[in-house]
Amino acid sequence: MDYSICQALKRFPSHVQALIIYDICCQWSLHFRQRVSESDFLELYDSLEIIGAVGKWHLAAHIPECFPKFTLNFVEGAGEVEGEILETLWSGLDEVAGFTQAMSIAHAQEVLDDYMNDSNWRKMIRIGRSPQCMLRPVELTLLPADSLCGKRSRAKKGVSETKPAFEQLTECLDAALVQEWTAQERIAMEQRGDHLKIYAVASEKCG
Repeated sequence: MDYSICQALKRFPSHVQALIIYDICCQWSLHFRQRVSESDFLELYDSLEIIGAVGKWHLAAHIPECFPKFTLNFVEGAGEVEGEILETLWSGLDEVAGFTQAMSIAHAQEVLDDYMNDSNWRKMIRIGRSPQCMLRPVELTLLPADSLCGKRSRAKKGVSETKPAFEQLTECLDAALVQEWTAQERIAMEQRGDHLKIYAVASEKCG
């Protein structure tokens, strides 16, 4: 995993920030830079800031403490990204897999490989579609544009639908508290780490 990430990030020297979404990012990200510095085969730009996150489907199976630090909900700019790219291909692959049940192992493997290669190719040729719907398309070239456009549209619609309720709630609260919470939120977004604990869900155990 370290090698794959380092090789991928080397291709974007002009970027100063990278969002890494990985099923067990809470564990992988521990001492990542130390492992890179101690390795003769890994290298990483010192100026690169890495934000680690866990896909929304996988995060549900993690311990509660992982949520505030690794949810995409609290990553500025993530929008409607759910971080589960491979899992979204399973439903289509299930349909093809049904045809392979009567095939030999070698034949089945060839069919599945061909299907996945075709799926990857179709994603690649769709990357450049509809760039006008992107805010900054250059930074998003690793994902299918059609999917991102749809997610951006849903994000904009969600903001417009929830903004009136948010403003109404804000007006009902103590202005000093709102100012304090706003300051905490800004620190959490900029410094992350333990500052994200402000989003931890507080609960009391019964009996």
